[in-house]
Amino acid sequence: MRIFPLLIVAFFFLCACENEITEIGKRFEDNTRFVEVKRFEIEESSTIRLDSFPTSAVYDTTMVIGKVNDLTSGTTTSSSYFELHPSSTSYAIDFSENFVYDSLTLVVSNAKVIAGDTTEMQRFYLYRLKEVPRFNEQWPYFNNIDTVPLGERVGTLQMFPQKEHLTSTYCKLSDEWGMELYGLFARGGSMLVDTWAFLEYFKGFALVPDENNSAFFSVKSSFELRCYYHRSSQGSSPLYISMSNRGNSDLSFFTFSHHKHVPKPDLKDATEKNPILFTMLNYGVIQGLNGYMMKLNVPYIQENSLYRTIVKAQIAIKPRLENYENIPEPENLYLYTCDEFGSPQELIASGLSDPTMQPENKRFIFDITDFYKYRVQKKPDARPINLLVGLPGFTIAGIDQIRFIGGNVNTRFDRMIVREIPELYIHYIQFK
Repeated sequence: MRIFPLLIVAFFFLCACENEITEIGKRFEDNTRFVEVKRFEIEESSTIRLDSFPTSAVYDTTMVIGKVNDLTSGTTTSSSYFELHPSSTSYAIDFSENFVYDSLTLVVSNAKVIAGDTTEMQRFYLYRLKEVPRFNEQWPYFNNIDTVPLGERVGTLQMFPQKEHLTSTYCKLSDEWGMELYGLFARGGSMLVDTWAFLEYFKGFALVPDENNSAFFSVKSSFELRCYYHRSSQGSSPLYISMSNRGNSDLSFFTFSHHKHVPKPDLKDATEKNPILFTMLNYGVIQGLNGYMMKLNVPYIQENSLYRTIVKAQIAIKPRLENYENIPEPENLYLYTCDEFGSPQELIASGLSDPTMQPENKRFIFDITDFYKYRVQKKPDARPINLLVGLPGFTIAGIDQIRFIGGNVNTRFDRMIVREIPELYIHYIQFK
């Protein structure tokens, strides 16, 4: 009967030994005499371009308009499409008084330069749409229609990029169309209280950049159209009726960006399923508005020694120093898991560059210790470790388990050119 207690003691002794092996790395992590670091080049690094990502303002309150010709990635053009709602007060105005139409003006807010050449005036053309954009109901996250028929041009908007504190820009519209809209308010038509009827009549707007533009602007996803009028009596103050693309529920029928990208020859074939190897180009590209990311097939390094354990795993990415264009480099990057086809799955780490480093040694460092140890030690899984590096964002679950990345990929043109093959660093604790 005394043997049983001895067995219990022996069992806990063995468990303590096993626990000591797994925990010893933590105890000695700060003692460099016990640490060994191994470096592995991630040779299967490549550039991909996302097949789709959300461009609807449902997920972002910021949109982008403009055009930039990037010498590395190609030409990217971003237009905005939006509808308007009649004001809830427009049908309460007593137009029996002697009012006179003044003008029709579109207000675009928070127009700040985010990338490009700021030495030239930028022009945008405002079009009234021929029809309401139709969406594939299975994919409500982004506009998946290549073109939306444009109607008549009703105005021109100009922005000078070097103007400081540019928070609002105004676009005067055609007086002919302004008088038509003013007449609708003056008559008090039923469509002013029927949102769907007004939508069918009005269709919507498109704000399209000029072919010679050279900069991107960030704008708020809420647009306002003001119809100005005044009493015919001398010296009367101007009044206006306001219409916006945000209804009483703060929802819109459609407000989205349309990014058109014409890639450079090196990148023209890049897709999620067709990555372009780093070794083919000697560089990689990460960039917003056109969906460029880097795919990493991380080496699976399993340590079978009982006296050796991983205490840290890191990925290092080194950007190119030269920036010949006024395109900002991201301040941080995100690391996502992905499947073998390059489709994003979930966020696992963010990477920052050490501001104390000399420029020539600048690197973005991602700590993947928990993720990597789980894959190679806790529950070994020898399948390829596929990761994506891109701008900060979030994953969105679609139908059939398909996921998308939202966030800065749709609201920033930040670009980073990777000039060296990404590296995997594994820190070991070795003991006797």
